[in-house]
Amino acid sequence: MDNPIVEAHGMVLIGTSLNILAKYLFLLVVPVKLVCDYSYNVIPLQSFGSTGSLIGLALYSIMAFYAIYAITKRRVTGFFVASFFFSISLYSQIPKVLGTMMAERLLYAPSMWFVLALAGITTVLAKTNDDVLPKNGRRRLSGFQRYFLIATACVAFLFSIKTITRNNDWASNSKLYQADVAKVPNSVRLNDGSAEVLYKSGY
Repeated sequence: MDNPIVEAHGMVLIGTSLNILAKYLFLLVVPVKLVCDYSYNVIPLQSFGSTGSLIGLALYSIMAFYAIYAITKRRVTGFFVASFFFSISLYSQIPKVLGTMMAERLLYAPSMWFVLALAGITTVLAKTNDDVLPKNGRRRLSGFQRYFLIATACVAFLFSIKTITRNNDWASNSKLYQADVAKVPNSVRLNDGSAEVLYKSGY
């Protein structure tokens, strides 16, 4: 019930695990459709070669190559990306299967390295080329830098709104189950929890 991967073997195990890794990265970049439970059958088993597994393989391969390249160039972002890579590997189901298939709480440590890497890359993109400050002590930002910082502020604002609205779903078990079962109607546990709440309330 908690982790269907326990019964998976070979390419199905690898394919499903890569798909889950891709979902973790997607949630960090675009935190939408958050649910409190990812057990059976929120994420169906799939073989290696499926779209999700190939996306996961491609994304993490790029990250691994970038981490190696950046570390050899002594860039701190390479260390952050490598740390993210190794920390999330603990929950990748490869090579050791965990007791849970997927959980947002498992991203606590990896998300720290993700944010640090993102902050490092943002700093590089927003960095000015002036080595000497003007007389007024302020550097003039280029048009790209202005738009980049505005976009960053907008993303931070939207993520803050998402956090506030998501918190409302946790007001009660009833509200949480009903909100999440609408997003993943195939979840056995969320359907069971929602039905139990309705039964106890005498609905």
